Amino acid sequence: WSKRIVFDSCRTDLYISHDGNIEYDYGEVILKNSSFWRLYINDSKLISSNITILNGVGLDFFNSDILIQNCIISNCGYGGIYIKNCTGQIYNNLITHNLDYGIYISALVEEVGSLKIINNTIFGNIGYRNGSAINAPGYNENYPPIIMNNIIWSNRSKYGYPQIYGSVIATYNDIEGGFEGEGNIDLYPDFADTSINNYILI
Repeated sequence: WSKRIVFDSCRTDLYISHDGNIEYDYGEVILKNSSFWRLYINDSKLISSNITILNGVGLDFFNSDILIQNCIISNCGYGGIYIKNCTGQIYNNLITHNLDYGIYISALVEEVGSLKIINNTIFGNIGYRNGSAINAPGYNENYPPIIMNNIIWSNRSKYGYPQIYGSVIATYNDIEGGFEGEGNIDLYPDFADTSINNYILI
């Protein structure tokens, strides 16, 4: 295999792993302008842009360096984005109306700020456990992800848990109910029309 695989304008169910059903040896995966039902990436470098995942399972990333940007992850039945032992950025995405969580961070590389969540809209996700928007359990407490300049609103837990759970560094976000951190605010975002999934600010 080449050290780079490019998927452009695809509609498929994709599983890429060093030891999975697509044999790919620690190279670079580029996804763009595509629509997936499920996306599973392991032991790779991922660059994704303009990806749509609707009414599917979501995105799973393990042991990878990721850049997820300008994507729509919505109405997935088993969470939006699941991350374990990854570095990189989740940037400028729309993550809405997923069941169980918006983003779940299972564990991080042992470096503060190794994962950054920046400039995303995380809205209307329904949680069955802690952290309906972002769930970063306690074992990340020494290496928290950085959450900056996001809109985190109307995410609900069936059991009353908060939108954000776990150890994070959160700054300059608009978070419903407020959240500790420099520059965080609690002001209703004036979206154009959430009933038709239009989250442009007016």
